[in-house]
Parts: sequence; C-alpha cells; structure tokens
Amino acid sequence: MQNIEENNGFVYRSYNKAELARMYVPDRAQRTAMRMFNKWLTHHPPFWKRLQREGITIKTQIFNTAQVRAIVDYLGEP
Repeated sequence: MQNIEENNGFVYRSYNKAELARMYVPDRAQRTAMRMFNKWLTHHPPFWKRLQREGITIKTQIFNTAQVRAIVDYLGEP
C-alpha cells in the first residue's frame, strides 16, 4: 500500500527519479533534467547528508514518501 499525502496541490507519494526530475525541470529533456536534479541533490553538503540518512544514494531510482518530503523541504514544491 502506497503512502499518499497531498499539500497545496502537490501529492507526496513515491516517485521515480525521472518523474520527479521532470517535475522540477519540465522544459528540458529527461536526460538533462536528471543531470540537473542530481546536481541539485548533491550540491549542498548538509542537504546531501540528510538525504543519505534517509537512504538516498546517487543511484537511487525510486524515492519513498519520506524521501520526497525531504527533497521538497529543501527544493520547494515543483
């Protein structure tokens, strides 16, 4: 069963990396969106450490609801 929460129109649920990257960078090709998204995740060391504590690595392809919440807390809603 998938944990789904909604807040101001954004749905907090599991997302695959490509889907979330395209939400944040909708005007770019998927490959470019993924590269940009990965840079955003790893650029700020304290944030990256928080994500690592949530179980995220650079190779993580699916983010659970708690991981999505941590990403949105830092980057804002897509």
